[in-house]
Amino acid sequence: ANKVPHPLPVTVALIRDALGKLRAVEARTSKSSGDAEQALELYRGMKNVKATKRFLEIGGTELAPMSTTSSLSVAMRYSASTDSVLLRILTDSFISRGPDISFFSAFPEEQEYLFPPLTFLLPTGYVEKVSLGGQNWTVVSVKPYL
Repeated sequence: ANKVPHPLPVTVALIRDALGKLRAVEARTSKSSGDAEQALELYRGMKNVKATKRFLEIGGTELAPMSTTSSLSVAMRYSASTDSVLLRILTDSFISRGPDISFFSAFPEEQEYLFPPLTFLLPTGYVEKVSLGGQNWTVVSVKPYL
């Protein structure tokens, strides 16, 4: 385990707090439509990396804010390389996901959800290999814990 303290602890705390407030607003505004309680698959693509055996067994924690998208094609486009990892993030409701920040994104069509720093990702055990046009992805299904 890494015992080195985070280099920006106050910044991380402020970002976590801000994202928590955005999640609360999103929950209130989407409650009437029922969207807050909807399960949603999100994706995070990473290029030129491989999923380690250790991550596949026990998961891991993202130290920085974690950008994800509800668009599989966006995640695949960002991560396209000869060795890519595509995280399929399974969320049950707004409680288990970061807020939708598309409304103030420079690229709103990317349907971005932002998880707070220190989100733990626990693999479900489902891993799939996908190849398309010379690009390779290892798709790992994970459950997030904020």
